[in-house]
Amino acid sequence: MLVVDTSVLLAAADNADPDHASCTRALEGAGPLVTTALVIAESAYLIRWQLGAAAEAAFFRAVAAGEIGVEPI
Repeated sequence: MLVVDTSVLLAAADNADPDHASCTRALEGAGPLVTTALVIAESAYLIRWQLGAAAEAAFFRAVAAGEIGVEPI
């Protein structure tokens, strides 16, 4: 299990981010990903702002499919 925050999710989503490759590698072998609803909201906002609505929708599809678990705080 890996607890992730916005910076990791945003870097993984953005191919132009300097940390994209390292974050993508870290997430691929980490097992289940877990975060909070606040991180989901912040990540979605920033993904839409930086990458557009299609990227935001893909992020929400990943969350809905259970690729990122959301735990209460």
